[in-house]
Amino acid sequence: MKKGEIWLVNLPKIIKNEKDKMVFAVITTVGVSFSFIAVLPLIDWKEDYISSKSIVKIENNDNPNLEKIFAVDCWQVQPIYNDKDRFIKKIGMINETTMQKVHETIADTFNWL
Repeated sequence: MKKGEIWLVNLPKIIKNEKDKMVFAVITTVGVSFSFIAVLPLIDWKEDYISSKSIVKIENNDNPNLEKIFAVDCWQVQPIYNDKDRFIKKIGMINETTMQKVHETIADTFNWL
């Protein structure tokens, strides 16, 4: 898994519907022995999100496997620890410009600057 990739992920302990699978964007991978992958769940884009400071729009222009426009809510950063088997299928990429916007929004959201 690499930064900016979009994956279908199996999370049966968290999700009890939609066949226990969700789409996530990989934000970063950390560590060697204590490694985890930081991800953001993709949510359906709504025009109401334009005014939100924590939500970034993910266009499907470069991703033919994404049938619609998504967004990520930067409040929802989640770690997936040492379990790459949960990552079922890579289905796209977030372009570098949008990925930079995601990282800036995470920093602003959590005031890590």
